[in-house]
Amino acid sequence: MGRSSNGRAWAPRIGAVVANGSAGGPDPTVQILDRLFGPKVDNFERSLNRLSLRQSVLTGNLANVDTPGYKRRDVDFAIELKQAESGLPGLPTDQLGGVKVDPGAISVSDNGVDMEAEVFDLGENEIRYQTMSQMTRGYFRGLKNVIREGR
Repeated sequence: MGRSSNGRAWAPRIGAVVANGSAGGPDPTVQILDRLFGPKVDNFERSLNRLSLRQSVLTGNLANVDTPGYKRRDVDFAIELKQAESGLPGLPTDQLGGVKVDPGAISVSDNGVDMEAEVFDLGENEIRYQTMSQMTRGYFRGLKNVIREGR
């Protein structure tokens, strides 16, 4: 473990390559840990990133509630799900990064943003983010407990 500039201890990410002193190759222990815990950690990371992206997109919709001709945007979680089910990274899609433009009806303000629906979606997204954060925290707390052998 090293120390960052603020004095806190840090450790390399599970999948980081660590030399074991022989021919500069990766440490077999790190490779095993990466195979065991890497996919789960990657899923948590992708989920939190996707929820954060959706929060930004929904906030952008609210900021443009009075912009004439603005089309509502949202994050399509189905794209990520299809990629995960197929096991193929980067299926060809017509949406950039899962953000899609809603071709819905134009509202009174001459755009597709309904303020009440956006506020509801923001609240729902916040609850999902908090839940995912708690799940991630619980996962790492469990790992920490196992490492400490239940102490």
